[in-house]
Amino acid sequence: MKISFILIFLLSFLTFPAISNDWNWEYDLWVKEFSRRNDVCPRLVLAVIEVESNFRHSSVSPAGAVGFMQLMPSTALMLGIADPSDPIENLRGGIKYLGILKKQFDRNIPMALAAYNAGPTAVRRYGSIPPFKETHNFVFRVLDRYEYYNREGTGSAIFSITP
Repeated sequence: MKISFILIFLLSFLTFPAISNDWNWEYDLWVKEFSRRNDVCPRLVLAVIEVESNFRHSSVSPAGAVGFMQLMPSTALMLGIADPSDPIENLRGGIKYLGILKKQFDRNIPMALAAYNAGPTAVRRYGSIPPFKETHNFVFRVLDRYEYYNREGTGSAIFSITP
């Protein structure tokens, strides 16, 4: 009995993301609302957040992208986000941008994700996912997590969002 509990406990770390203390139930509500407004599946948004920042609103990339959704300051400005380091504004801007890209690329999720990572100009120039290792890895990882959330659910209260 004790060994089974320990095994289940250890296996739980393999199936669920390591959620940072930055994430709370309030963000679930904002993800759901902003996703509805921008015609984006909330589980896709959570997959992007997991890959981009591992649910840490304080994340800053070497390139200067910030927050849960790793918004670049210039992108945030274009989207009307004055403070991309504010967690709720970061979610609002990132989800809005994902919705814009989804429309630009005719609801093609892999292309929209590639544009989110490499920029829409690069995706249009190549006519497909650009041949950048980072972009291919990003698209693969987000789609993998998205598929997992859709197939298995999440098993955690913070992911109580339904599409």
